[in-house]
Amino acid sequence: MTALGDNATIEAIGTPEKVITAFGPEITGQNVEGKVKDMDVKTYGGRTYYQFELDGPHMLISATAAGNRLYLMSVSANGMQPVG
Repeated sequence: MTALGDNATIEAIGTPEKVITAFGPEITGQNVEGKVKDMDVKTYGGRTYYQFELDGPHMLISATAAGNRLYLMSVSANGMQPVG
């Protein structure tokens, strides 16, 4: 990853498929193959974000890069959590 320099982009790190395959297990603790329900690429404020929705347990993951860092955010929920 040091070859990416000081201003890496998520696109330079890899495709959405490559990013979730590589880093998904770090977040979920298990292989994510077959668990990606939805995948999207969005741009906010000039920065690209890869967004994923996973099944079992239900999880949302967003990934982006800034400077020389990769940022991953995840939110998970199960059927036992109250709504509203």
